[in-house]
Amino acid sequence: MASIHQIPRSKFWQMTYRDAAGRQHKKSSKIEHTPDGKDSKERAALASENRRAAKLYANELEHAERGNPTEAQLRKLMADLSERLCQVRITSPACREYLENWLAERQLTPTSRARYAKPIAAFLESLGSRDNTPIDNVTPTDLNAYFRSRLKDGLTPATIAVDRKTLAAAFASAHRAGLILSNPVLAAEPIRGASEERQPFTAAELQKLLHASSGSDWQASIALAAFAGMRLGDAVNMRWDEVDLFSGRITFRPRKTRSHKRDLILPIAPRLREILTEQHGRTASTGLVTPSLAGKSAAGKSGLSMSFSRLMDRVEIDAGKLEADGEQARSFSRKSFHSLRHYFVATLAAAGVAPDVRMALAGHTTAAAHGKYSHLGIETLAQAVASL
Repeated sequence: MASIHQIPRSKFWQMTYRDAAGRQHKKSSKIEHTPDGKDSKERAALASENRRAAKLYANELEHAERGNPTEAQLRKLMADLSERLCQVRITSPACREYLENWLAERQLTPTSRARYAKPIAAFLESLGSRDNTPIDNVTPTDLNAYFRSRLKDGLTPATIAVDRKTLAAAFASAHRAGLILSNPVLAAEPIRGASEERQPFTAAELQKLLHASSGSDWQASIALAAFAGMRLGDAVNMRWDEVDLFSGRITFRPRKTRSHKRDLILPIAPRLREILTEQHGRTASTGLVTPSLAGKSAAGKSGLSMSFSRLMDRVEIDAGKLEADGEQARSFSRKSFHSLRHYFVATLAAAGVAPDVRMALAGHTTAAAHGKYSHLGIETLAQAVASL
């Protein structure tokens, strides 16, 4: 049976207990055997209570050692001991409660919130009846099962990587708060597999798009993406106070990295200056470069992405559409509005612009992200081979 005793030069009860193999263990209880009190009666009462608590602690430890307890039992043991010794019970929020509260507390744009909400909802669904298990009961095995199910449903590794990043951020917050001992997402197996890549427009295709949209807000947005590398949301919501035609530069804060609080300053290319100068005469009074497109959603059948897709159809540009393969997978188009941003980076690469300069112009912070955009055309490759 476990026992407690005092040892020289220590104010805490020392515990002695045995494990299932009969090995003896000694451990400090961190419970004072001679606590302070306002008078002798209070000191005696506290000492008696501490002796009882230390004895209980020792017995519980011996019981756990001999009983080959599960992780859940150990957590319950620590919660019970904390409640008895400190009058504070260690609690861990339910997984669903924690993840939904974490999302609600984030300062996100509506688009980002929707993007974060999808993987959280899907992960909770994958847990089934365990969605209300304590957050510290979630294991890498749970994450592995979730990621594999997403891959089976037809989602690409790139999409699953976004899911992984979202869940990793949520569990990292729980780790920092001391609710979990480690981040289970980081211990989950990586998802490997090939992903389709967006392709840049050719110079001829770009000219078709600019000609077909001449005199419209779409032409200005297309030019901002092709000659300044802007994403759709940034291009259609550009304000004239961000464009300085006199000095030839654009200063704006990309929506995707707005939380970094860092402006991107871009020189205005000659062709872009021509188009923006014409556009200024039409829309300057509104304060917006493309007022008919500003504020509109990219998603949906009447969204900006589909509107641009219809423009591509009119000028007979093949989007390279791949049909969805899987229950939750979406169709993928190798060419879309974002291909204009790919055109911007790929054209700079083909012109021999140094990678660090290309990254600065595109607003990329990592070489890995930038590498997905640096497409080299067959002409550039042919020139490289010709130098052999």
